[in-house]
Amino acid sequence: MKKHIIFLTLAALSIAACKKGDKNAEYYSVIEPEDTSISAPLWQVSYEGTEARPDWQEPDPSKYESWAILFIQLEDILKPVVQPDDRMAVFIGDELRGLAAPAVHVGEESSGNKGEFILKIYGNEAENNLQCKLRYYSESLHQLFTYDIPTPLNLGGDIYGLDEPFIPPFSLGAASYPVVMTLSVACLPLEDSNIKPAKGDIIAAFVDNECRGTGVIGDELWFSPVRFTVFGRKTGETVTIKYYHATTGRIITFVPTATTAAGEQSITIKM
Repeated sequence: MKKHIIFLTLAALSIAACKKGDKNAEYYSVIEPEDTSISAPLWQVSYEGTEARPDWQEPDPSKYESWAILFIQLEDILKPVVQPDDRMAVFIGDELRGLAAPAVHVGEESSGNKGEFILKIYGNEAENNLQCKLRYYSESLHQLFTYDIPTPLNLGGDIYGLDEPFIPPFSLGAASYPVVMTLSVACLPLEDSNIKPAKGDIIAAFVDNECRGTGVIGDELWFSPVRFTVFGRKTGETVTIKYYHATTGRIITFVPTATTAAGEQSITIKM
């Protein structure tokens, strides 16, 4: 019996200019700061959806000659909402080849380590290097998440994800947010301003009053862009940037010029 380790890697992406051939990022104009906020705002993306529970049926093992085992762990952001009625399925093309429910608990109960799934994928000895798609349904969120496994699988009694954790980035594949982009925000402090970017400041992207992504300034200098994911319900939504300045407790809103689109965008905001 073979054991394989699945590695999930994110390719390093270069920061693109706002417009093709334009070396200068587009500036935002500042709107008057909002009321002072003593503590940091609880800005976060909501994964609440309206997806109906899928009618997935366990495949008939008698139709297949072999199998593979896949150990799956959920991302930390999804673990708190795991429910026994959650479902995890694997598809090859449009054919369901494995179903796991409910989520299993690994380790001691007191550890709070939940969100693990053991998935048996059915197939035939001759099926090698298969491209598989995972689909995860969250009962509490009413949300369907999908992820295309980048590593081809063999269905000859192989075991995947056992020696090294296999944690699919389901948060990037929510049905409610089909448009996913990376936003790079650079902060330009002005000499006549008392608002200087600092570690712990929070940058957030909003569409209307809905938070669609957040980033936090870390140990890097002010001129290092903060890169974070922005989620769109459709292409072309207007994105507004909000900035929480931890030192003064002020929240600043910037005039929107970005729109949701798959890929990368870069902007600079004047402080």
